[in-house]
Amino acid sequence: MGTKVQEESRERRKWLFDEAVHSSEMEGAIVSKELLRDGEAYVAGKVDPKEMLAKAKARYGIS
Repeated sequence: MGTKVQEESRERRKWLFDEAVHSSEMEGAIVSKELLRDGEAYVAGKVDPKEMLAKAKARYGIS
């Protein structure tokens, strides 16, 4: 049962990330390779959204 739950969770994270990227691109944003790599880590369950935001802020010097 745990594997199915993890897989469903991974699929949900992938869907959410893909939707966020698509929405950003529709608004004219250029999605960086670094963000896509962070997204892969998010989908894999290695980081959460707060960690992704912290990485992006650090990358671009935003406090």
